[in-house]
Amino acid sequence: MQSEFEKKILGFIEASQLLANTDTVLLAVSGGSDSVALAFALNRLCQSGSLNLKLSIAHINHNLRGSLSDEDERFVVCLGEKLSIPVKTCAVDVRKFANENKLSIETAARNLRLSNLTDIANSTGCDAIATGHHKNDNAETMIHRMLRGTGFRGLCGIGPEREFSGSGCKMRFIRPLLCVTRKEIDEYCRQNDIAFRHDHTNDEYAYTRNRIRHLLLPALQKESSGSLINELADLSQGCRKMYLRINDETDIAWEKAIISESPCEIIFDQKIFGRYAELVCAELIRRGLTRIGCGERDLSSLHYRSVMDLSSAVGRKQVTLPAGFTACVEHEKITFARSDKSLDICKSDIGEMQVIIEGETIFGESVLEANILDAGGCDIEEFKKSKDEYVEWFDLDKIAMPLKIRRRREGDRFQPLGQKADKKVGKFLTAAGIDHDLRKRLPIIEGQERIIWLGGVRASEYTKITAETKKILQLRLK
Repeated sequence: MQSEFEKKILGFIEASQLLANTDTVLLAVSGGSDSVALAFALNRLCQSGSLNLKLSIAHINHNLRGSLSDEDERFVVCLGEKLSIPVKTCAVDVRKFANENKLSIETAARNLRLSNLTDIANSTGCDAIATGHHKNDNAETMIHRMLRGTGFRGLCGIGPEREFSGSGCKMRFIRPLLCVTRKEIDEYCRQNDIAFRHDHTNDEYAYTRNRIRHLLLPALQKESSGSLINELADLSQGCRKMYLRINDETDIAWEKAIISESPCEIIFDQKIFGRYAELVCAELIRRGLTRIGCGERDLSSLHYRSVMDLSSAVGRKQVTLPAGFTACVEHEKITFARSDKSLDICKSDIGEMQVIIEGETIFGESVLEANILDAGGCDIEEFKKSKDEYVEWFDLDKIAMPLKIRRRREGDRFQPLGQKADKKVGKFLTAAGIDHDLRKRLPIIEGQERIIWLGGVRASEYTKITAETKKILQLRLK
């Protein structure tokens, strides 16, 4: 018999369509009460026939608490045995990663957790990853963003699902517990005699989120006329619905205002940019800056306001942004760009990655979108007239898969479109006037046998479209 807690979760899953086209789910289990309750609840819903899912569990050992971290891992392994759910574990060195990448411990742990969960899910054939985020987490996130300074988008809080791309893979993260509070989770564990682990670092006031959880949020709840946690959940849901409309308007605004786009520079028409409402302008700014690699979490409301003011600026003005990024207006153009220092992240040491077909591959500062088209329904001549340098068509049957993306290597050769013989890539780029910095970070796309595209510069001759082409591979750099 289902408990009220399980019925509530099931209703939320169905209303949010979290499991549409989903057969296998990876449960991210830390050992804490929320993720353990998630595992128990979904397992019971599967056993009762309410859900038709294959479940597995993943645990990421952050190695931050010495032997206690190892005990957490052993606990999760035992939990999987108790529930008859297979478990995958992964150990990471958060402190080393944080030092190497100049990140906080919290951010480093989060990044490693997301990427490793995604790798595990893809390697085990899972369609989605379920996490134990609940209403209290959502409230804490919203308050945290407000304290830092946030815009409308920040008030959207934690959504029921999101897509994460990393290590060349994409994965859906779902949050089935967003409909319940921490109090409801604790009560569910108590009623069902569910054991869980307690991380004492969650009680330490050294972390901002912990101070919000233990000090600020309880104080605000005392002053609230109703349930602050539920009120913030309703606010975030309303903001997400409105954001969908703003997102559609931004799609239109982007097409009208954009002048040019490259992996390290975005240029808008100042006059057209300034015609749009502030919420749309803010989204244009967010999209533009994140596309050239500026971390969204680094941007405050002050940064957004300073950049927005450029839409009405006269003459040349520049705004300095975090991590060496800039926004500048000149000659009625607004330019988002990397400074020379920030170009260091475009170095050629990323390695190669397999390209996701019918999806997007994140490679350093670039995003490569790959899609397959039916040549019979495509107007090739119209494409040649209207395309820009960041999109190309290739004869799919001429490419030896898998497709990979990488940086330039010494000795690379390819046959440029329109030429009869191979050329050294380095000499070709020099002759084409490509500057040294761009040559270092230029994405190279190749099949098993040959380079097919110097991303944004020139396609190869041997994969060109002809009258005999049946399937087209469309590649687009963002």
